[in-house]
Amino acid sequence: MKFGGQYKINKDVINPQHDFFNNNHTFNEFLSLLKLDEDILEGSTKSFFKYIYDEYKTSLLSNAGWQAPPQSLTLENNYDIDNYEYLIDCKVYSQRPFKMYYKIDVRKEMFHLFTRGSKIEMKYHQELPSIIDKLNTHEVFEVRDLLKPLEEEWPIEAGLYFLSMIFDKRGIEVIIKSNEVEPTEDRNQDILKEIE
Repeated sequence: MKFGGQYKINKDVINPQHDFFNNNHTFNEFLSLLKLDEDILEGSTKSFFKYIYDEYKTSLLSNAGWQAPPQSLTLENNYDIDNYEYLIDCKVYSQRPFKMYYKIDVRKEMFHLFTRGSKIEMKYHQELPSIIDKLNTHEVFEVRDLLKPLEEEWPIEAGLYFLSMIFDKRGIEVIIKSNEVEPTEDRNQDILKEIE
C-alpha cells in the first residue's frame, strides 16, 4: 500500500490453519476427498493401482477416447439436476459414438455408471442396466416407456432423477416434445409461406 509517497510493508505472518508437516490427520482429510471404498484403502498397493487404472480406462472409453470430459450442464448453464419433472414428457437418446458403461456392486447394492468421462453412482435396481443398454443403441426413446419397468418398484421420480444426472453429464440428449418439428411436410409448408 502507498501512504503519502511511501510504501508500508506488512510483516505480519499468517499461520496456516493446519500444521501439515506434523499433522497426519490431514491425510485422512485427503482420503475422504478421494471417496474410495474401504476395501480398496485396506488392500494392497497393486489392487489400488488396478482400481485407479480400471476407473480411468472405463471413463476414457465412455468418452470415446477423449481424455477430458465435457463440462457438465450444471457448470455451463446452471442446469438444476433436481428439476427433473419436465423429462417425463420428453424423448431421450445417446449420441454416437459415445457409449455408457456400468459396473454393479451387488454387495453394496450400488450402480456405477460411466458416461462421457464422468462417473455417476446410484442405488442399484435390476432395471438400470437394461435402461442403459437401450440408450446405448442410440435410438430415441419416450421417457415414460423407457422408465416403465422401473416404476413397478421405484417411484418415477427416481428414474427421472437418474436420467437428469446422465443429461447433466451430457450422456444423453433430450428432445422436448413441444419443440418437435414434424418431418418435411411442415417444413416445406413453412418455406413456401416465406417465399410468398
